[in-house]
Amino acid sequence: MARPDKVTARFRGVVAANLTGVFGDATTPDLICVDIDASGQLVAAGAAAVKGVIWTPEGKASTDVANYNVALAGSVMTVFQIAEIVDTEFSAGDEVFSAAAGDVTTTGPGQMVGFVVDSDEGSDRLILNVTGGA
Repeated sequence: MARPDKVTARFRGVVAANLTGVFGDATTPDLICVDIDASGQLVAAGAAAVKGVIWTPEGKASTDVANYNVALAGSVMTVFQIAEIVDTEFSAGDEVFSAAAGDVTTTGPGQMVGFVVDSDEGSDRLILNVTGGA
């Protein structure tokens, strides 16, 4: 399961409706690209309108719960813009893009939201840079 490690830029927002995403080509669903709707709430981003990435297990005590991969409507979530994510399904050298319905994938086209580097700390790291287009 992916998890945030070092975070430089983030903000908090309210989820408009339940969001379930797909993380990586292996479909581990714990990261979702989000946009902000007209009422200021978080919605699943399209392929080119990403404001940040949320981590669905935030605030959940266990990944064994049935909805660990769902950002529930009305919940307040942290939106990551610049961060390092560890324990991902991706490999060093991968470029990471947004896709339809909030999905995070290594297949473009879409907005590039990060890239994966080899780490001397033992696991590859997804470097998110949503604000700068990575």
